Formats: sequence, C-alpha cells, structure tokens
Amino acid sequence: MRHLEHDWSPSSTSLAQAELDREAFAKRGIRLIDTNTYGVQSSDGKREYTVRYVGCSEDGFANLWECDCPAGTHGKTCKHVRNVGFACGEIFN
Repeated sequence: MRHLEHDWSPSSTSLAQAELDREAFAKRGIRLIDTNTYGVQSSDGKREYTVRYVGCSEDGFANLWECDCPAGTHGKTCKHVRNVGFACGEIFN
C-alpha cells in the first residue's frame, strides 16, 4: 500500500476533540476507530474503507495516509482520505 501525502494530521488535541465530537464525523460518514484510524463510508454506502494516518514524510513537510479503497491502494489521493482531512479541519479549526 502506498502512502498518500497531505498537509494535515491528527494531533493529541484534535483526537481528544474527535472523541467528543463523533457526531460531527458521523455526519460525514466517518467512524473514528482509534487514534490514527478512521472508517469511511463508500459512495454507495455498501462498504467501509479504512483510512490510517501513518506518520510524516522523511523531510517532515507532509503527512502520510493510507486508504484501502481501490484508488488508495494504487497510490492515488482518494476521496476517503480527503474526507477525513476535511472533517478534521472542519471540526478542529
């Protein structure tokens, strides 16, 4: 599985807030599984994909995410990773 680079990541503050704000994630079809892992509904609602924060790039400028959807497993930036990032920004900023 390839790592996808993005400029946002979970932090201890945001994760604590996420615990309190599961409803906001649920509205976007996101389920907080654990500190670095999210379940995201597929477009058709028939399955859930797993989005996982895996750390920072070697240069420290990008955060790395994985998604087990078809696009994510082929190294593309998928809508599931974007959805988690957007929800984190929407909730925590």
